[in-house]
Amino acid sequence: MTRDPARRGEWLLMYTQGLDAADIARICHTLPHHAEAYLREQVERDPNLFDRRLSRCLQPSLPVFRHEDATRGWDGNRLSLARFIQSRGRFPRRSADTATTAGALEVFLYHWVRAQRAASAGGRLTGRQERRLEAIDRWTVLGHDHINTRHWNERLQACADFVEAHGHLPRYRNGKTTLERSLGTWLSRQQSRRRRGVIPGVRAEALGNLVAAGPGVRR
Repeated sequence: MTRDPARRGEWLLMYTQGLDAADIARICHTLPHHAEAYLREQVERDPNLFDRRLSRCLQPSLPVFRHEDATRGWDGNRLSLARFIQSRGRFPRRSADTATTAGALEVFLYHWVRAQRAASAGGRLTGRQERRLEAIDRWTVLGHDHINTRHWNERLQACADFVEAHGHLPRYRNGKTTLERSLGTWLSRQQSRRRRGVIPGVRAEALGNLVAAGPGVRR
């Protein structure tokens, strides 16, 4: 069973919005018995959960959380986020009322945004994904406060340590080790963002200093 509290929270949210364990397992790419065990445990703790779910499913005026709401993929989530920001003038919040479909979707998008922030900070997004997120209104500006700064600094220091030990910048294509390729991929993406002017000046300066310490990455 997943140990990620945010993911388990998504399971419970989907359950209360009308999906069953099999649907949740398919959407979240987990084993059905894992979802079943977790949901059974939650219902035992709070017997009213099942009644609230049943009541929701029996009210046609309140649309049930649909499969496509959670399975439309990365691009679909990005479009939903862009539409949300355009209509609300802000990013989604965790405190939204999940008793409504709009609120459930807002909480879903809130967790999705956090996942993209973490992936961006860790260099795990593709260049295409980075560019599409940066095209969202205020993504880059607000992103400066949300990116895990300590993690970013740790990755930069790891690259600096690599340069000191090997005399060149880590390479992502022809790296000799998994660590070098991982650092090289992260550094290449950060450099791409620096050239586009979408990272804070302090980070841009730090990257410039690192690149000056060794060859291998286009400035």
